Amino acid sequence: VLTSPVPDVASSNPSTAATALIAGGFTVGDQTEEFSDSVPRGSVVSQSPSAGSRSRKGSAVALVVSRGPAVITPAVSGLMFTAARTNLTKSTLTVDSESVFSETIPEGQVMSQEPAAGERVEEGSAVHLVLSAGPPRTTLTVNVGVDSTVTALTFGDCDLAVSIWQGSFNDSVVVNRAGK
Repeated sequence: VLTSPVPDVASSNPSTAATALIAGGFTVGDQTEEFSDSVPRGSVVSQSPSAGSRSRKGSAVALVVSRGPAVITPAVSGLMFTAARTNLTKSTLTVDSESVFSETIPEGQVMSQEPAAGERVEEGSAVHLVLSAGPPRTTLTVNVGVDSTVTALTFGDCDLAVSIWQGSFNDSVVVNRAGK
């Protein structure tokens, strides 16, 4: 069995690495990626078999290519949107969002994020935020002149607190309504 030393392709780009491996009598095997603080994005971090080891001619050499430095996703759930966006952009991340109604979480507060806090991502990655739109809104039409007892019963059936104002009209008029 003919063997040769495996060329050192660390720190080269995958194309240059492939050229060197083929010239040395090897083929390019699987290519995977991993984060690296020390090897620039797009350069070979490591190889297997390792450089200088003897391997059978024609065998494959696997490469691990750098994704560049990782950014740790900051925790922004529970923050108001403006503060969350500031924290994410300071971490070199982008933001996209959607709003959903919530009976319990104030409008504009971050309900959840994806990727989750603490996950490693590439610089410039988008973080999706789900924001509270506050409680669902209901439009009510009040007819002036309707008997106040009927109006109070109608709004009471909708689980609303009803305030009746009695003014200079011939009958009472509903002028304020607030959720219970």
